[in-house]
Amino acid sequence: MRIGINTGDRYRTVFNEGARAKLKGLGNLGAEPAPGQGMTPEDVMSSCRDAEVVVGTWGMQPFTPEILSACPDLKLVVYAAGTVKYFVTDELCEKGVTVCSAADINGRPVAEFVLGLILTTLKHVSSANRDLRLTGPDGWHSGKTRILGYFGSRIGLLGFGRITRMLIEFLKPFDLEVLVEDNYLSEDVAGALGVRKSTREEIMGTCDVVSLHHADVPEHHGIINKHTLSLMKPGSVLINTARGRLVVEEDLVEALKTRDLWAYLDVTHPEPPASGHPFYTLPNCVLTPHIAGSIGTEVERMGNWAVNQVQAFTAGKTLEGIVDLTTLSSIA
Repeated sequence: MRIGINTGDRYRTVFNEGARAKLKGLGNLGAEPAPGQGMTPEDVMSSCRDAEVVVGTWGMQPFTPEILSACPDLKLVVYAAGTVKYFVTDELCEKGVTVCSAADINGRPVAEFVLGLILTTLKHVSSANRDLRLTGPDGWHSGKTRILGYFGSRIGLLGFGRITRMLIEFLKPFDLEVLVEDNYLSEDVAGALGVRKSTREEIMGTCDVVSLHHADVPEHHGIINKHTLSLMKPGSVLINTARGRLVVEEDLVEALKTRDLWAYLDVTHPEPPASGHPFYTLPNCVLTPHIAGSIGTEVERMGNWAVNQVQAFTAGKTLEGIVDLTTLSSIA
């Protein structure tokens, strides 16, 4: 079996030496990119010539008619990263090629990251640290008065997908009330997961922490705006690890300047924010450079997963992470 490569410049970071060696043992592997280099469409055509399986990670070239003409027997694309919408084409869909994505694997660190933020914010770690920096020992006891704690606190999750589902499982050991808003979430599924289906207005108005998980599609752009922010309780926290376009950023800046709210932002629109943007300096805004997803050693988990899918394919076993390409316009 011939295996082709279609990838960006992080191929050797995601597919470590062991994963690449295993991949080579599964078939006749096409040319791999040099360390730190991506692939041009011409490189992809060469590597994927006559391939039945194509593997890669961030930076995959779109499957144009030219690339597909080089691999007429293509049956499987394994993507060791998240969303596939940037490289899946109509022509690829028409060929009936199976596409597998490591979105679940990539989503796990996001859910873990949000769990950490929720637990951190309910103890108001950032504000306690800020107060001690300003007051020294005089603030040692006064900073404890605003801490909510974990027992009985209310967490609101806007959006229900793979990351939200994982996060709900991670939250179960804690005595928290979890509310979820999503048009596609049924009462029965919510009940089975131990959460309550709610509305955006109730979540924004009653939750101690609100975390965003909606997909980056037009219907969700700007759902965090002047109105919804005005509903938030004093001392409550907004977390965004989804996409920056879900937030009207000028409205959030105004709310942070004028109200007792906190924002933990791992994503913005655009990224990074322009020099001088208030997100860099607002004392109640914690900004991180899009680190919630797989990063560092976590990316190797996706490479190992991808190799396992190729192995499963060669053995005729069930594949994981198969993408329903008919829903491409609505997925993250």
